[in-house]
Amino acid sequence: MLKRGTRQDAGLIRQGSYQGASDIQDHYWFDTLPFQANNVSLYNFFTSPISATKVSQQTNLQDAGKFPTGQSFVTNALGFRLVSADGADVAITSKLIADFYTVMEQANVEVVIAGREFDFQAPASIFLPAVSVADGDAVNTSSLRVGDFNSRNWLPLKTPITISELVSFKVAFTVNNANASVAGALTALLAGGVQLRWVLRGTLERLK
Repeated sequence: MLKRGTRQDAGLIRQGSYQGASDIQDHYWFDTLPFQANNVSLYNFFTSPISATKVSQQTNLQDAGKFPTGQSFVTNALGFRLVSADGADVAITSKLIADFYTVMEQANVEVVIAGREFDFQAPASIFLPAVSVADGDAVNTSSLRVGDFNSRNWLPLKTPITISELVSFKVAFTVNNANASVAGALTALLAGGVQLRWVLRGTLERLK
């Protein structure tokens, strides 16, 4: 059975809609997952497409873990966003940001493509500002970081990653939930309704 995205693109190919279509520079693929209780250590992004339970504001992936027929993607940057739960009036406080940084400092990020060992592998902390200062708020006593993020939360890839059509891939975010500070931070992020969004930026190449 063909997935929705595959059916749509097969129709475009048959109708000639891709004929002469330009590649798209600075295209974005994104996926969003909520933080889980502290017994969850692995978050697989880009494995769950738009569905009855996942709306287009949470992801723009139409097929689980792959791009549809007629499209490939050359990834030249990887980035993240910290967002509030969909439809919820959530204030992302300085305490929640501090909890998020605690998690990122004890996490790894990988871009995994079927048939290859990995294409990108790094500690998640490389996305964070490098300068650490104490939080002056007497209520929120966790430490905060100041300074610029890596290219506004973007990490440029010197070696672009090409993800071909219909090839399975994912962004694996692995958290050291055995660390007591991380476990507490995950619980707070879950209770605070905070979600993590990973974004791939690059060139969408269409079948010519």
